[in-house]
Amino acid sequence: MSKKVYLDPGHGGHDPGAQGNGLREKDLVLDISLKTQDILRNQYEGVSVRMSRTDDTFIELNERARDAVNWDADLFVSIHLNGAAESANGTETFMHSNSSASATARKNLHDAIFGAMRRIEPRVTDRGLKSANFAVLRGTYRDMLSVLTEALFITNPRDASMLKKSGTIDRIAEAHVEGIAKTLGLKKKSTPSAETVSSSTSFTSMSNSDKYKEMLIAVEDQGFEFEQFQRLLLAVGEQLPRFRDDGYPGAETLSATEAFQTRYNVSSPNGNFFGRPGEKTFETLLKNLPSFNNLLRANRPYPRGEDVRCIQRAVNSTDDGIYGPNTAGGVRDMQRKLNISVDGVFGPQTRKAMFNL
Repeated sequence: MSKKVYLDPGHGGHDPGAQGNGLREKDLVLDISLKTQDILRNQYEGVSVRMSRTDDTFIELNERARDAVNWDADLFVSIHLNGAAESANGTETFMHSNSSASATARKNLHDAIFGAMRRIEPRVTDRGLKSANFAVLRGTYRDMLSVLTEALFITNPRDASMLKKSGTIDRIAEAHVEGIAKTLGLKKKSTPSAETVSSSTSFTSMSNSDKYKEMLIAVEDQGFEFEQFQRLLLAVGEQLPRFRDDGYPGAETLSATEAFQTRYNVSSPNGNFFGRPGEKTFETLLKNLPSFNNLLRANRPYPRGEDVRCIQRAVNSTDDGIYGPNTAGGVRDMQRKLNISVDGVFGPQTRKAMFNL
């Protein structure tokens, strides 16, 4: 019998939730929830997932709880990030004060999330297992297992720095999946053997979850980080509107890969466009990138042209072909994300960190 998981991204719409250090809770928890949903649906058997919101919409707290109850969910997980005084930091996980039945679910989610955060930053604080009378827990705990997670504090500089690191949002989503799967006894879908995935025909017939895994493996085989592959796709003009360079091999990146392969006639021997980015895909990607030589800021204050457009697309800046203040700002944001020297100049260090070039 299929298990039902209800994911509740906190806040939304006119309610931003916690804010600080350039981050808004409502945006990050939506990303976490969508990725959690994607992993559960694509990688696990016998599970249905429903979300209180899938976009930037405000939903009343009692409506979230009522929807989960009416759907007859087995597990309700309200996903949040914390906010308080700047000194407050770390991971904590809640159940309702009267809900002893949810204790195991709370522990499973907490252990997975705190463990993931500790691997990123060993100094992260374990704030422990807690109980509270939160409205969404109050409205659900009698009918299902019910947990509210608080992975990190947006308002704490160190926690916020963790949240800005490439891959942290993915790790938080994966940790939620780990805790949910352990709580409900979910089993992973079987994966094909290496021989099965060697042909384009078998790749075409795979489930999406297996395609995502193979896409990641193929990128790593070419010596690139997955974020770098996504930035290459962005630079040549493919569309990754929601998650951009998040390092997560999901539906957007698969679609962008297939679109690129179709546009440049990168195909398998039997003519099928197959979405698995191998040597020919990377060779074609790199051929369609400019040399970037025109971006040496010493030559002139504002370089122009297609070189600049490629960078602008990759850093989500104005696509006007002029390396002005907005583009330099986008490059600085990217440099902070990559933990390299921040100067707004697209030099060799930035080029290598972004694209492995």
